[in-house]
Amino acid sequence: MRRMGFRRTLALAAGAAVLLGAAAGASAAQRVLWLRYPAISPDGTTVAFSYHGDIWKVPAGGGLATPLTVHPAHDTMPVWSPDGRTIAFASDRYGNFDVFVMPAEGGPATRLTFHSSDDIPASFTPDGKSVLFSSARLDAVTNAQFPTAAQPELYQVSLEGGMPVQVLTTPAMFASYDRAGKRLAYSDQKGYEMEWRKHDNSSFARDVWIWDVATNTHTRLTAFGADDRDPVWSPDEKSLYYLSERSGSFNVWKLGLSGQRKPVQVTKHTGHPVRFLSVSRNGNLCYGYQGAIWVRPAGAAESRRLDVDVATGSRFNTVEPTDVTGQITDFDVSPDGSEIAFVARGEVFVTSTEHRGTRRITNTPEQERSVSFSPDGRSLVYASERNGSWNLYRTDLTDPDEPAFFNATGLKESTVLATPAEEFQPHFSPDGKEVAYLENRTTLKVLNLASGKTRTVLPGDLNYSYADGDQWYQWSPDGKWFAVEFLSHTRWSGEVGVIPSSGEGKLVNISRSGYQDSHPQWGSKGDELYWFTDRHGLRAQGGGGRQYDVYAAFLTGKAWDRFNLDEAEFDQLKAKEKKDKKNEKKDGKKQADDAKKDEKEEAKGEETPEPLALELDRLDDRTVRLSMASAPLAGAALSPDGETLYYLARFEKGYNLWKYEPRSHEVKEIARLDARSADLALDRDGKKAFVLADHRLMSVDVGSGK
Repeated sequence: MRRMGFRRTLALAAGAAVLLGAAAGASAAQRVLWLRYPAISPDGTTVAFSYHGDIWKVPAGGGLATPLTVHPAHDTMPVWSPDGRTIAFASDRYGNFDVFVMPAEGGPATRLTFHSSDDIPASFTPDGKSVLFSSARLDAVTNAQFPTAAQPELYQVSLEGGMPVQVLTTPAMFASYDRAGKRLAYSDQKGYEMEWRKHDNSSFARDVWIWDVATNTHTRLTAFGADDRDPVWSPDEKSLYYLSERSGSFNVWKLGLSGQRKPVQVTKHTGHPVRFLSVSRNGNLCYGYQGAIWVRPAGAAESRRLDVDVATGSRFNTVEPTDVTGQITDFDVSPDGSEIAFVARGEVFVTSTEHRGTRRITNTPEQERSVSFSPDGRSLVYASERNGSWNLYRTDLTDPDEPAFFNATGLKESTVLATPAEEFQPHFSPDGKEVAYLENRTTLKVLNLASGKTRTVLPGDLNYSYADGDQWYQWSPDGKWFAVEFLSHTRWSGEVGVIPSSGEGKLVNISRSGYQDSHPQWGSKGDELYWFTDRHGLRAQGGGGRQYDVYAAFLTGKAWDRFNLDEAEFDQLKAKEKKDKKNEKKDGKKQADDAKKDEKEEAKGEETPEPLALELDRLDDRTVRLSMASAPLAGAALSPDGETLYYLARFEKGYNLWKYEPRSHEVKEIARLDARSADLALDRDGKKAFVLADHRLMSVDVGSGK
């Protein structure tokens, strides 16, 4: 087992240096944007905010900002104490976010919470002696829902330290008491929809509530149909200001707490959402919009944007060497197995599998991902978020005498596809003439490189995407089919199937299980499809700890018959095939044809197989459980001859590399990795496994395990 190290110089701080005025000779203050979590002080004179991972403050009229923290950790989400003397904030100085407090004028920060869950401050208690914060720590014993970090509880912790006290067992985000401590305004969190989602009118949309402490009564104040959040008390505490999408985009609204409770729109920004609402004692509103801080003085008809300047040097060198060994997100092995393309910190690299050479392919301020080799190994295709949209690009070797990327000197990047739609996860077809990709997260399309025309293969309404990269597809070896995932029409569960790559055929459900089936892959000859399924393993209610097996469907009767041979019959068949091949080589013409074929294969990287003649009827009779035992799985690959299944399974501490031979029922652990996350690919000969374990690439000889 060999780890691969990649130390390269990345211009990581260059953009930050320009913003912070850290370039050589810079002395003037720089006007800045993307100021987050602004919070106006109780007296309305100062705004605290988060910028570049630190807490800053600036006069409420704008001007030169002053840093309050200078820690390399991420400091964010400041809130003021009622007397304006203390600021609480969240910081990940010890791994996850904890609550810290510091003097509002600056000074050492004191850690208040020590739990392994993220602790996010919301406000101070009215007496200023404790901080309210949200954290997923301990659900009530009567809670019928599964525990999830998406639905934290509300706690408070004393400024003097000690054990936090649970205030509410249900989510209460942006919680704040009135001055008497009798009512608590908050917004709920019904599910796991991400915080930054816009235009949510689903049942997950947030609402504003008030909790009456004395009667333990919760009252919903806002109506369903729009996202409502971030409530703050008006100075007279007869109303609440809050953020709402009732007008189409997040704006500030005001709601009286008596009478008809008719909401009134306060701000009328368009195009982008208003975020991070706070208010001073005299009614000055403060919020974020388009990366800037805005303040609306009490009684004013309009808000004004603050011009915020900073005058400080960079904490880091403009350019510094960075080891990206443990920061790899995805990879692809070249057709001949001599090099690996990978993405680290949003850049594409290629490294040799046998030598120490590594070459950086992209050098852009934008993010790249989903890198893939062409069949001849002389091109890379990948996605990049440029000009505000995810598009497809390729880099080609330009010198015919240079066979590899890792030490090439001639490279050329060109655009494959750039449209207003979002395109990513590209893969070359087996003949290199087309590129498949996902459009707008779920629609599988194919681009013909010669004509520039695209066609839809799998419509986007057959899937649902929660996060970028959670979809899966794979070309068949002959390029005539795709293996795909899709959602069942009757259940919210995944099925696997095959669909013609022409875009004209029907989707065929291969798994037909009703359970969760995913990640279908083709055997090297294309007559076998294998995938993950949880039909036998444990299934937790929340999805965590789910156990899978590898299933296989044999797409031809011949492949099925071959799989069912016992060891003696299989050995006899192999001996016959070897003898037939030897006899064929005696034919001079055959030898010449083979020589030409070998030359073609060597130049191309891998020969495209003959078109598949799939037999898709009665598949239930040709579908088997290929793995020995259910377990959490992270990756699987069949050897080229289909006789050995290699897979990453977690039976104990973490994922380890195993192999299983279905014909002999022999199972063996090859390499102990104890990885928390992992992925797997085999070289063309099936002799070496490339494993991405905890974002580190390593190679494993599958014979020796070294």
